[in-house]
Amino acid sequence: MSAASIPIVAVVSLAMTVSACAVCASPPPEHHVAPGDDPQAAVDRAAPGDRVVLLPGLHERPLGRHRSLIFIDKSLDLEIAAGATLRLAAGQTALEPDPEITTDHSAKAVDDLEVGGTYDLSQGPLLLTITIDGTGGGPDDGDADTFSWARGVFGKPAAAHMPITGDWQPLDHGITVRFSSRRGHNRGAFWFVSYDGPASYGVRVGHGVQAEPVTDVRIGGRGTIDMASGANAQPSEMVRDISACVLVHGRVRGVLVEELTLANSMRSVMVYGEHTGEFLPGGGTRGGTSFDAASISILCTRTINPGTAAYPFGAAYLLGHPSHRGGLTDVRCSFNLMESVTTSLEPNFNLSRYEVVGNLVTSRGEAVHCWRRSTDGIVVDNVRLDDTAGRPVVRDNSPSGWARSERLRFGGNINLVSDSIESFGTFAPLPDGHAILGGTTAGGAHSRLDLLAGPAPRLPTDGTGRLRGIVVARSDDGRVHAAFQVTSRVAMTGNGPTLDDVVVRPAGGAPDGFAVELDEAADDAPGGPATPLVRVGVRGSGDATVRWRCHLAIDD
Repeated sequence: MSAASIPIVAVVSLAMTVSACAVCASPPPEHHVAPGDDPQAAVDRAAPGDRVVLLPGLHERPLGRHRSLIFIDKSLDLEIAAGATLRLAAGQTALEPDPEITTDHSAKAVDDLEVGGTYDLSQGPLLLTITIDGTGGGPDDGDADTFSWARGVFGKPAAAHMPITGDWQPLDHGITVRFSSRRGHNRGAFWFVSYDGPASYGVRVGHGVQAEPVTDVRIGGRGTIDMASGANAQPSEMVRDISACVLVHGRVRGVLVEELTLANSMRSVMVYGEHTGEFLPGGGTRGGTSFDAASISILCTRTINPGTAAYPFGAAYLLGHPSHRGGLTDVRCSFNLMESVTTSLEPNFNLSRYEVVGNLVTSRGEAVHCWRRSTDGIVVDNVRLDDTAGRPVVRDNSPSGWARSERLRFGGNINLVSDSIESFGTFAPLPDGHAILGGTTAGGAHSRLDLLAGPAPRLPTDGTGRLRGIVVARSDDGRVHAAFQVTSRVAMTGNGPTLDDVVVRPAGGAPDGFAVELDEAADDAPGGPATPLVRVGVRGSGDATVRWRCHLAIDD
């Protein structure tokens, strides 16, 4: 029997791969936090390198240090155990009467907008766009520049070509604006004005301008961080500081975020540096100090951000930030499963040397949006699910006045509905709360369950023998719980399915068309224990059948 047809059996253990020295060393002290206890107190008591474990149950907390539920400023292993939920208590944030002006999304010859008056907060949150729509000397503009204003992000103007007077000018709901200069603006310059709530964070690492780096932090476990966005006022999506389940900010090195379910927030994970200098148009800075972040890994997490009636938004991962502008390097955001209303994964400003690999995305907005200048990135093997509109998986552009990304590598990113790949399956539930996935990704007999409708498709290759198939596990309500890809490796995401076996048989029974390489070693990442990933390499040329079976624990 050839190597290509011998069943390969893999058991994915939750035990982490460790070195011989680590085996000899004593485990770090653990601090257990029961529901009702204060997790921040446990973190504060812990010595650098200790482990803090949130035990199963609901940990509903008010905001604390640096507007977070848990603030970390030292080396730490934070485990949110299976069955544990860290949730923001209701009513922790409320609408604020003072507006925030966001000015750095467009280049401006003159930046002089002021906002006054008293907004009626009973009207709810409000976002306005103020745009210079004419400059002095034009045929319809007279001597003064003119502006328009609209509700929302570039909504239909409520008023347009309003001559700038240099004095306070009324808009609506008690709001007034003033430009100190009547002339000299550039057509198309715009500002966002937000009446909204303040930011909040589930777990925050660093406050942005810490002088000494925070190093070696792990935030993981099979539990959940829930920011209760429907029960707390949120910032507008256009302000500097927005809410997230996890924020890594400023001079931070070696952070691993893994396995968690992240729910009901503006973003699931945000990572960026900080800069104290003067911000110049297009992303430049003058003076000040850059507080850079580096070596951050976000692996095998699950984002559930479908929006609520109270907050019909929700995005996922943000890497780099134009309104903070510190550097961010050596980032991996891979093998994550995400469901969001707006953009799911956004490599953004001042990000360099990064990987966005093997993510599976359900989004009503962009799937992966490389927005503004990031450099030296690999964006491959990402899959867009449930998109009947045929939208792209990856978009790469920038707003006016900002440079675009450079030296990015794209490949293998597919829309599972509209692109030409048909190999995928579903799962059958079992009484013990688990499920079995099984089937073939191309031709041949099904291994356990008959999951493919119609003729079994042939698994395509890219001319070099690189196989590809997608497996998606869904519950009865249609929600994706986990998935993996059979590619040059098997990358498992979401709820962490345990792979039982992978069998590759060449088409036509050729004895030596393919070789299978199984790597059970954990994926070592900086900042904490290794991440349990299983990779199955499939090498050869021509077509083949890939048969698979795995077990899946369903965590709703």
